[in-house]
Parts: sequence; structure tokens; C-alpha cells
Amino acid sequence: MLFFASTLRRPRRMPKSNRSAAITGDNAVISTPRTQADRMYRAALECVRQRQRYAKLVDCAVQEEEQRGALQIACICDDVLVSSVKAYEEIAASVSTHREEEWWHKANSLWHASREYNRRHEDCDSHSKTFSNHSPARLAELTVEYDLEASALLAPPSSSRLVPTSSFVLSLTPCISS
Repeated sequence: MLFFASTLRRPRRMPKSNRSAAITGDNAVISTPRTQADRMYRAALECVRQRQRYAKLVDCAVQEEEQRGALQIACICDDVLVSSVKAYEEIAASVSTHREEEWWHKANSLWHASREYNRRHEDCDSHSKTFSNHSPARLAELTVEYDLEASALLAPPSSSRLVPTSSFVLSLTPCISS
């Protein structure tokens, strides 16, 4: 038994790092274009993950509170993405030494995609606010217009069907709402 005890070694201690323990947003260490691009990438990945999570909850028809909570988390991730995009914009505009590197082009593509993602969400939010005060009859009218446009777009090109006009749609609206 003494033989085994003498051959066992104690675990060695890890050497101490020269870096500070915490890297925060106020620290100058992360104020490079590449670290801001990495931050933007992580924020975009988290946005996608949270939106997919929310979509799965909606598909599974879970309780409204759980869906609302998941949507709030997804919106927080969107806000983080917007702030990381702004931080990347500020630092990328002032530095020109990395413009030929591959990561720079990938980061700029992500920057463009993130800005478009945010623009679409803001556009959708503003449009949904304008439709919040419509009556059920107006929403039924919009649904019929949408369905007619979709059927016209999906019709085979050789077909010579007449596409109903909006006056035809208006005449259908009372039938739909009743």
C-alpha cells in the first residue's frame, strides 16, 4: 500500500494568468474590429436560436405565458444584436488595416444581414401597429385580397383566367364577415 501512495502525484497547480479576470464592455481589450465582429456573430447566433425556440413553442401550442416569455427573450436578443451592430459600425468605420482579410468580409456580410434583419422587424412592427385598430370586416377584406393575389401569382402562365378586381373583392366582403 505504501508503494502506491508514494507513486501517486498530487495534481499540479495551474499557472496564474497575467490577464485580468473579467473582460467587460468597458475594457479596452474588446475594442478591436475583430472582437466586435465576434460579438456581433455571437449575438446573431443567439437571435436565431431564440427565434427557433419560440417557433417550436408556437408549433407545440404551449401556454400563452411560456410563448410570451420566449418572445421577450428573443426580443432581448434582438436588442443585443442591434447594439453589437452599432458597436461594430463605429469601430469598423475608424479602422482600415483589416480590410483585405477574410474575416473582415465575413463580418461585413454579417453586418449587412443583421441590419436587414433589424430593418424587417422594425418594418413589421410598424405595420402591425397600423393594423391593430381595424375591424374584423377589414381584416376579412385584406385576407380575400391576399388570397386572390396569391392565386393569381400561383396560376399557371398558360391559363387565361380573369383576375378579380378590388371592386369584386369589396362585393365579397359582406359574405365573408357574416
